[in-house]
Amino acid sequence: MSTTKDAQRNLTAVDVMTSPVEVVGPTADVREVASLMLTRRISGIPVVSEHGEILGIVTEGDLLHRETADATTGRPDRAENPQGVTVRDLMSTPVITVGADVSLREIAELMLRKQIKRIPVVRDGRLVGIVSRADVLRGLVRPDEAVATAVRQVLRDGVRIDLSHLRFWVRNGVVSVEGAVESRCERELARRAVEAIDGVIQVDDQITCRTNG
Repeated sequence: MSTTKDAQRNLTAVDVMTSPVEVVGPTADVREVASLMLTRRISGIPVVSEHGEILGIVTEGDLLHRETADATTGRPDRAENPQGVTVRDLMSTPVITVGADVSLREIAELMLRKQIKRIPVVRDGRLVGIVSRADVLRGLVRPDEAVATAVRQVLRDGVRIDLSHLRFWVRNGVVSVEGAVESRCERELARRAVEAIDGVIQVDDQITCRTNG
């Protein structure tokens, strides 16, 4: 991950996603998929067509649910399908996906809202990566130096504040800002812009305003 890129803008899916992605086809045998999960130490695998289009996703939960159902009913795996149970029989669909340029914060909100642990990343309808909760957390925990660089750029280029009248520092994700700006409106814009930066946990705003506007 590029430190320069991290400092210049907020992170998106393409910055933190795992790529290439371990995938399986819809006819893959469930036991083989379970073995793959154990070997690769992953908890979910996208299911794709031969053209790379995402069809579904199969998770540890799907496999456990199937095992529990079979144990309850007493049905062997091959009772319904002589060729064996395939991923198509268990995969979750439709799949929630995001584009490569979706922000990390949007992905985090989506994961919380939909109660999901991973989200495939698509470009032009094809799978290009996958983002897990761990990826999101790692992306949101940025070094103080990178956060400080991002704050400086946002205030200077985004809000267009004269930084000669402000002083700020970052410690463990908390941004402290003191100094003076022209108006309350400018102060509010600055605060919101800094709060939106990935890695900022809290803003300690000690800015004064020269006018009441």
